[in-house]
Amino acid sequence: VGSNIFRELSKYELRLALIEKEEDICSFGSTIANTGIIHGGYDPTPGSLKAKLNVLGKDIWKDLVEKLNIPSQFNGVLVLAYNENEEKILNDLFINSQKNSVELEILSKEKIKNLEPNLRDDYTKGLFCLDAGIIDPFIATFNLVKNGYENCGDVTLDCEIFDLINEKDSIKLITKRGDLETKIFVNALGFFGKKFLEDENLIFPRRGQYLVTDKNLKNLVSRPIFGIPTEIGKGITISPTPHGNLLLGPTSHKVSFYDTSSNLKEKEEILEKVNKYIDFDFNPYIIRDFAGVRASSKTKDFIIGYEDGKNIVQVQGIDSPGLTSAPAIAKMVAGLIKEKINLIEKKNFKDYLEPNIKINDLDKNETDNLIQKNNNYGEIICRCEFVSKGEIIDALNSFPKPVNLDGLKRRLRVSSGRCGGSFCTIRIIKILNEYYGLDFTEIKKKGNKSNLVYGEIE
Repeated sequence: VGSNIFRELSKYELRLALIEKEEDICSFGSTIANTGIIHGGYDPTPGSLKAKLNVLGKDIWKDLVEKLNIPSQFNGVLVLAYNENEEKILNDLFINSQKNSVELEILSKEKIKNLEPNLRDDYTKGLFCLDAGIIDPFIATFNLVKNGYENCGDVTLDCEIFDLINEKDSIKLITKRGDLETKIFVNALGFFGKKFLEDENLIFPRRGQYLVTDKNLKNLVSRPIFGIPTEIGKGITISPTPHGNLLLGPTSHKVSFYDTSSNLKEKEEILEKVNKYIDFDFNPYIIRDFAGVRASSKTKDFIIGYEDGKNIVQVQGIDSPGLTSAPAIAKMVAGLIKEKINLIEKKNFKDYLEPNIKINDLDKNETDNLIQKNNNYGEIICRCEFVSKGEIIDALNSFPKPVNLDGLKRRLRVSSGRCGGSFCTIRIIKILNEYYGLDFTEIKKKGNKSNLVYGEIE
């Protein structure tokens, strides 16, 4: 959400800064634990911000993925019903979708079988939303920030905000890097931003756990598969990713604090649910699990607007469909800022990014020509994802620069494959050593206390 707001505001003639708590963009928080689904908008309560912004946001994403080179696939989502009671809920969703101006189709068993032949056949009906899809949320975040930066926005990393002081004509930010002043502060800090709400008890954490399979299952399903949604969300899905892995999950459990641990009980919960969709033993194909925390609101809707009497725009309680709604939230925030400041659009706003080199997408002749110009592209560092040394160096020369292994992983997918980095990790460490001049013991996986090397063996 914050990266979309940053890019949207970079369209205007103003002094703009993105303040990031961590040492890299997209390194912690809700963004890194996201299914990446662009939802159709059939289930939010009609008239809510979630309903309005979901529908607007999904259409904006279709433009953004093209201009910003974001891996994506738009071929719909499928919701399954297994009995008469669930069919009634399916019909209610259909009626709800009409109120939200979302086109849906209720499918017979035969049509579902044609779409997804590997599903178990004990479903009775399905709801198909063609106007939905999947994206890579990591690349989306990086590229949105990069585009905002290219349009003269400032980015300050490793700058935690401790406090806000509301002064006469400005907001003072007390940060890790000193005091900053701004006319308007947009609180898009995710779960950690609740401390800057007048009533921080409105926000509570809900943890979701995921399982990731290897690419051998990439043809098992063609689109996200859901069961009937519940009061706490859309439920556990089996979803493809733009890169060929499957995501299973997420669970949804209230936690008392920011807890991103994963556990066996929730793994079994996920597998039990997805086995209702597909009779298949996923265990041999699971290559990792992870969990994230979303900031849910007791209002059951997004919280977006000015804090009373302050120039603070609150963007809080952004759980599902937060990713889908993000570009529309950004436009709403820009509209709120226009109430306080005369925003003048830039005449030279650059709305696109040049594509990065990906040798996995090139044919043999293109690859050969590239290697002749720069032999770093001929040295494969990550075999699972087929990533070259040249691409890693390109990422290190880009903005924002990755500073650790996970930063490269989210940009290039190095160490994301079946081997879990057993082949490429030491090679990546050597490249970081050469590029940054860091000692091997200083190179981290992610953040503090994640050093991988503690000394040399004599």
